[in-house]
Amino acid sequence: MDLPSPAQAFTPEIRFLYDLQRGETRLGLETTRRLLQSLGSPERQVPVVHVAGTNGKGSTTAYAAAMLQSAGWRVGRFTSPHLLSVEERVCIDGVPIEASAFAARVREARPHIERSGASFFEAMTALAAWIFADAGVDAAVYEVGLGGRLDATNALPAQVSIVTSIGHDHEAILGRGLRAICSEKLGIARPGVPLYAALERRDLVLLAREHCARQGAPFHLLPPQLVQVHGLELGGGMQFSLAVPGGERLWTHFLGAHYGRNAALAVLAATELVERRGAGRIDVPRATASAFLPGRFQLLPQWKGSPLLILDVAHNPEALRSTLEVAQAVLGSARPSVVLGMLRDKHLGGASEFLRGFARRVWVTAPAVARAWEPQEAAAELRASAPDLEVEIEANAVTALDRAREAGAPVLVLGSHYLAGEVLPHLAAERGVPARDLVAAPQSASTAPA
Repeated sequence: MDLPSPAQAFTPEIRFLYDLQRGETRLGLETTRRLLQSLGSPERQVPVVHVAGTNGKGSTTAYAAAMLQSAGWRVGRFTSPHLLSVEERVCIDGVPIEASAFAARVREARPHIERSGASFFEAMTALAAWIFADAGVDAAVYEVGLGGRLDATNALPAQVSIVTSIGHDHEAILGRGLRAICSEKLGIARPGVPLYAALERRDLVLLAREHCARQGAPFHLLPPQLVQVHGLELGGGMQFSLAVPGGERLWTHFLGAHYGRNAALAVLAATELVERRGAGRIDVPRATASAFLPGRFQLLPQWKGSPLLILDVAHNPEALRSTLEVAQAVLGSARPSVVLGMLRDKHLGGASEFLRGFARRVWVTAPAVARAWEPQEAAAELRASAPDLEVEIEANAVTALDRAREAGAPVLVLGSHYLAGEVLPHLAAERGVPARDLVAAPQSASTAPA
């Protein structure tokens, strides 16, 4: 059983949910539909924005929820995975459900979950729908867990769909190559439901157009040159603008042009829903400034002369490259130490070449979960593709972090959410604070730069 973080309160309810893990990913909609029906079909009570893609799903979900909130709506948000606790996955107006309230819901739903035979993710999807419906939210934004076509979230009836980027991830499940992966992501398209996409490759755009035409789903491609970045500042966010109404001058916690694209997708999708409902008006600057998810190129609070410490959950080749490009832009000539730990179905791809010219040293480690990669194999891959890169192996993630900090250079902690969930409690214990405090939003929207 994989438990991501020592910060999780391991109650009987949490143990029950994690015991639902089967060891293998199970795709399909029937079990989730059966569980939802047993709970009274709560998914029919709340309009849904559905977000799929390889990278950028989480931030796009956060942006879309913030857009709807800025229009005066009460909004549910479902994301995965989490850093520190399961409750992070189920938020209302950006606030995770209280642990005691969530435990009560799990106890109440347990007989239904057991009868349905639901997996962990299927149960979490249905629980979120049930919680959102009972809370009377005006809309809910759901991040796809894996793929799209057969993901449990696809059992929910969406009013607007989003596909972010397409990259190399989960190929053993979704199929080899970007076209196969894209086809699975496009499985969220529904008749009559508009789909907004940020695809760049011409063959994938054509694939999406053809798929949406067959489904009768209006297809909207994000225009090129939509995002202009005006400045990046480590710990200070990003100044940018979008060629959309209300997007002339914006600020966000997230760093990188790819986050600008995700914000643009969220603006367009949320506007579609708000205009259809005729209720409220989106405040784009307020929404981009308030949107936040922990672990996205996040500068952690410094402590007693400790070097700069940056946390990012990039865990596939495209995400790693984007993260390293941002790191180079904000760190300048400083060469960071990198602590890298991922799951065994992930690959480094071209990111290893980027590391060779940028990193001081890479500490290859592994999260303490059954699905972690073998550090020796990952180190061999790095050394083969970047022979002059200094690579160290340290199986224990906390020890790897401590050794990386000894050099005094900035430290990037990259890879799995599980890795972040393991090192954050260690850092929090050093400082005598709750782990959640380390990854809280660094400043509120009200204090964001004008």
